Amino acid sequence: MFYYEVATAGNTRGTTSIFTYESSLDLVNGTIVKVSIRGKTCLGFIVKNASKPSFKTNALDIYIPASVLPLEIVSTFNDLRELYPFSESQLAGLFTPPPAPKKISQPEPESIAGQPIPELNADQAKVVSLLFSSSSNSILFGDTGTGKTRMYMHLIQKFINSGKNVVLLAPEIGLATYLFEEIRAYFPDSILYHSGLTPKQRYDAWVKSANTKSGFLIVGPRSALSLPLKDIGLIILDEAHDTSYRQDSAPYLHAKILSAVLAKHHGAKCVYGTATPNVVDYFGASQLNNPIVEIKTRAVQSENKASIKVVDYADETERSAGSLLKSSLQSISDAVKSGGQALVLVNRRGTARYVACENCGNEERCSVCDHLVVYHHDTYELRCHFCSARYPVPSKCSACGSFEILMRSYGTKAITEELARLFPDVTIKRFDTDTTKKDHLQQHTESVKDGSVQIVVGTQMIAKGLDLPKLRSLVVLSASSGNGYGGEERDFQLLYQVLGRATRGHQNTKVIIQTATPDSRVIEDAANRDYSTFYARELGERKAFFYPPYCHMMIVHISRKTAKGAKSAGLAVQKKISSGYSGISVSSAMPNITERIGTQYNWHLLVKSPKRSRLVNIAKDLGTGYLCELDPIDTP
Repeated sequence: MFYYEVATAGNTRGTTSIFTYESSLDLVNGTIVKVSIRGKTCLGFIVKNASKPSFKTNALDIYIPASVLPLEIVSTFNDLRELYPFSESQLAGLFTPPPAPKKISQPEPESIAGQPIPELNADQAKVVSLLFSSSSNSILFGDTGTGKTRMYMHLIQKFINSGKNVVLLAPEIGLATYLFEEIRAYFPDSILYHSGLTPKQRYDAWVKSANTKSGFLIVGPRSALSLPLKDIGLIILDEAHDTSYRQDSAPYLHAKILSAVLAKHHGAKCVYGTATPNVVDYFGASQLNNPIVEIKTRAVQSENKASIKVVDYADETERSAGSLLKSSLQSISDAVKSGGQALVLVNRRGTARYVACENCGNEERCSVCDHLVVYHHDTYELRCHFCSARYPVPSKCSACGSFEILMRSYGTKAITEELARLFPDVTIKRFDTDTTKKDHLQQHTESVKDGSVQIVVGTQMIAKGLDLPKLRSLVVLSASSGNGYGGEERDFQLLYQVLGRATRGHQNTKVIIQTATPDSRVIEDAANRDYSTFYARELGERKAFFYPPYCHMMIVHISRKTAKGAKSAGLAVQKKISSGYSGISVSSAMPNITERIGTQYNWHLLVKSPKRSRLVNIAKDLGTGYLCELDPIDTP
């Protein structure tokens, strides 16, 4: 009899999800198996051989058809276990196959010749050469319109020609689909993989990637990294700065961490392509002397320009009956009348819990760190989610003395309805996380690109990656400096990215930026395409307030049935960490922006340390009674 330690997949959080099972078969590490836990059958995979235990063990079954994960995935899983405590079950679930359909077909792959990839210009060719010859992970710092996709294709071809497999990632399903359609003629054997595929399509993709030895390309969002691909030579993250690369639930795994660990075990390299690198990534690459390959030369030279106008919400001459100001409405009208297209971006993140004066447009800011404050309805106070300062709700504007204080949010649905009333004969489409599956962006990429959709309304998903040849009007609603950790960075990146839709040179495009902070440095830097100024200022601010990249950070989430219970638990955690650990910074416990969800009251506190390993140890000591979120990208 043989004994094995098996990583079991599921949705539970516990101290361990590694259990010992027996089998009469001599199996290798990575073998996919079926096991029973508490009377329920689930999938898992063997992580190592075990000695005969002192307790009785259950038998495991081989998953039919039998599959074996590459050893690189087993090693990656073991590394991730150390990085994310109490997440073994969720991490194991990343790598187990989707359910097999009743009828399994495994056709032999046919080799299809792809079209020749368009040639690179001299600057692009130099970049590809540098990235290919680099011995470490690299940042491709390429402005919008410099031809990053074409450079990706040439880089992919080099690795495929050398017998390696490649993974090309995009932050969202819609963008992954768009990217796949753009390159599939050049790599016809490639596959698109994401959670929106049918069960059979997902299973077939899993099997194909498991059985492919070399020269294969997978395109998809972060889930594509979980496929059992062997001999990976290159992993590319397009729009690498994007927050969608990170899970929004435990264990909050980021595709950058997963790709880096996978690349380490495969002996591969990662390329992080972006026009606006994250401050933490750029700083880290600089400190490690990893290549930051920059290109600013546009792939296509054009005399067409984008004219940018910043419009103040407080400007009386701009007032209209709705959320769109007069300049925005005129720009949209001119675009559709001339046969062009308009894009309306709603900065939902920047406008959440908007606290401003209707009279003068002044936004309430923290007197300590100058970040925007956030209105907490449950406790009726303003809080700063950057430095934790708190303030009473003002009865009048601190700038002009007006009593017309607004606390509201704008939504894409309301904007779409407003535009439909004003332009009844125009085709309008809304794209955000609330739209139905048939209205997702990936279902309409062609009609958006060719201008059949005359007005496009949406959140951040419409700001990146799209090449819109007929775009003549771009309107940004509520461009503003964000609140909390990383808020200004995300606003800068979002504005920079969406402005890139208008600066590709296809048309002379009018850009209207509606804002309550027309003098915002973030808006100025994005409009001027000035990353270096923004980076220097953001880095200085983070150093002053001890935020990443000058520390590692963890959020301890606390959920209780009463506000008193949540506060009491938060104070207890704060005391335990403060008294039990040296070299640790811990904030006071505070309620989330949305404190109450259903019957639960939600609080949190921030823990910072120069070493991430100390935060992992704190998470382990706190146990499973608290949800510890490592490497957060914002504050709750």
